[in-house]
Amino acid sequence: MSHLVLDKRGCHPLSVWDSVFDLDRLFNPSSVVTQNQYPSLNVESDDTSVYVAAELPGLNKEDIKINYQDGKLSIRGQKKTDTKDDEKSSHYREIQYGEFSRVITVGEVDFEAAKATYEDGILKVDLPKSEKQKVKELPIT
Repeated sequence: MSHLVLDKRGCHPLSVWDSVFDLDRLFNPSSVVTQNQYPSLNVESDDTSVYVAAELPGLNKEDIKINYQDGKLSIRGQKKTDTKDDEKSSHYREIQYGEFSRVITVGEVDFEAAKATYEDGILKVDLPKSEKQKVKELPIT
């Protein structure tokens, strides 16, 4: 007796039509991460700083480089393969390895005062805004 496993739409998971009828991707593009959107980021700010969090599981902090130039923050690195056994045949290869780069606009920040931490696969970068970019309130007279 064989069992056929169906996906949430009742289709065979390897169907040719999966990519055509994947409505989750069509109506929720944020659910899809493409190669040039790696790593996934959260970027937030308040009156004083810009906060960036990047998902980078399986890396050593020495493999990550952070640069800033002309209002843009660059996160680059390389995820090295963990296997060297060429005698095994692969059934699935979904884990991606290799170099990555992500550049985002953060505006004018005081990069000299910036702080970065990497823990449990999450890179956090705190970028204090420059005096020019900080929100100032104009009193009404």
